[in-house]
Amino acid sequence: MTEKNIEQTIEQIISSVYNKFSQSNLYEYVNRHEIFLDLEHYELSSIWNLRDLLQVHPQTNKLIERAARICAAKFKYFVYKNNQFIYFDRETESLIKSEYIDFLEFVLDCLLASFSVTTFTNHFFAALVNHQNQMRFILKNRTFLDDDEYFLKYLLKPTISEDYSAEFQLDLFNIDPTHLMQPVLDLGCGLKGDLVNYLDQIGMQVIGIDRIAPSGDNFVTRDWFHFDYRSDFWGTIIAHQSLSTHFIFSHSTSASLAQKYAKLMMKIIEGLKIGGKFYYAPGLPFFEEHLDEKSSILIEKIPVDLSVDIQGVNEIAYAVELTRLQ
Repeated sequence: MTEKNIEQTIEQIISSVYNKFSQSNLYEYVNRHEIFLDLEHYELSSIWNLRDLLQVHPQTNKLIERAARICAAKFKYFVYKNNQFIYFDRETESLIKSEYIDFLEFVLDCLLASFSVTTFTNHFFAALVNHQNQMRFILKNRTFLDDDEYFLKYLLKPTISEDYSAEFQLDLFNIDPTHLMQPVLDLGCGLKGDLVNYLDQIGMQVIGIDRIAPSGDNFVTRDWFHFDYRSDFWGTIIAHQSLSTHFIFSHSTSASLAQKYAKLMMKIIEGLKIGGKFYYAPGLPFFEEHLDEKSSILIEKIPVDLSVDIQGVNEIAYAVELTRLQ
């Protein structure tokens, strides 16, 4: 088996393991440890079959680095797909990857030192228990919430994270797509990227970014805090039920994260061309009241009919067309 084949086999094992947990949720991950400690999920026989090859492999550190990167990406996908409001900064992402490296190095050492599947299985289980405890600690303590109650009340519950059609989004913002200033950026394009695909099909220069973006030339898988918006570059930026929704949540739960969102909003506005537009929904009244003082920005609120009266929701139930004037 070639080195490439070994890498592919390891990736297949990792994918198989994570696919078995794809229907689980964060509450189960934190509170029902037995689900994630069921050894039948972990392809131990397949791992054992790699033992002889790994004993003579010249670069096991490279294999572990790559495997840890894949595991970390799949863990983040699992978390983000279950709850879009959880945010990992780069330091936390580094901690997650480091924990996977430590775990995989220990597993490899146990694999090479064991003379039977039974012995390896026992060592693997002990390592898995410690690893899962470390990952739960990271998840609970690196989410930037001001109160532990928010973690239990909000972050362990699945959240609505829909992929809205392109037609729905354009209609909400009263946008005629043929008159959009280019290039166009879709912030939080979603797993399907419907708006990006639609605009691309009608000849628009468009990019979509999301932490779980689709693959393709028009998409970038990245956290919006780490995207380069450039300066005076974008003709149109659209963020439907994405950026402002997260800003609202952080405004209620984390002062430090809310400040990051305020700075991000200003960076996004600076990325617009003169005359460029930033469309977002829901509205941000607590932020827009400060923007109203700036002569370089024009804010127009677009009414949204909820057809119901929900306390606290109607205050933000509008879309925004923000124009950079200078």
